[in-house]
Amino acid sequence: MPFIVVDLDGCLIDDINAAFDRLFRKPLDAPSQFVEKAFKEAIFAAMTKLPKHAASKSIKMRIDLDSNVVDAIKTAFEKGYNSIIRTANPDFKVSGSTDAIKAQLRNEFNVDADFSYSENRLKHGMYNGEKPALLIEDNPEVAINAARNGINVLLMLKDYNGFLGRVLAKLNHRIQVVRPDELGKSVRARLENLKSIS
Repeated sequence: MPFIVVDLDGCLIDDINAAFDRLFRKPLDAPSQFVEKAFKEAIFAAMTKLPKHAASKSIKMRIDLDSNVVDAIKTAFEKGYNSIIRTANPDFKVSGSTDAIKAQLRNEFNVDADFSYSENRLKHGMYNGEKPALLIEDNPEVAINAARNGINVLLMLKDYNGFLGRVLAKLNHRIQVVRPDELGKSVRARLENLKSIS
């Protein structure tokens, strides 16, 4: 069965906002949008450059699933595509969090998904000899790498990736920057377009 790949930490769970809330919300009280955006960009940079296990050990993340991403997974399933949720963070494997997330998807949203672990540079990698039809991602570096390898990418717009994401979308037609609330609609359009040209 064809499949899409969904990024776990940053898309399905909102680790950057959770980290911001834990580390800065109380000290800053009510920060301006500019200050909040700057801090989130700094957190994002740290979490993508440091070894993932080091970042996550110091930041206790709340596991809340993004309903927009869940909707995208359901939309893909309705179109005949499985979803594989991938992460480069080994702590999710050690902690058993992926089992809890898998159960939550099934019990609360009636959605089944597989999990796998891969380096960021291989997020777009094959599964059972097939390439993914689509990648949902929040990291512009991962997005451009996938696009260069012929994979269509929906870059989920966040307040820490907008500028670079829009630049990359202009440079590579396989990247589309999408607001979270438009994710399901964008998945449907992309997958229908793929079927029409296949």
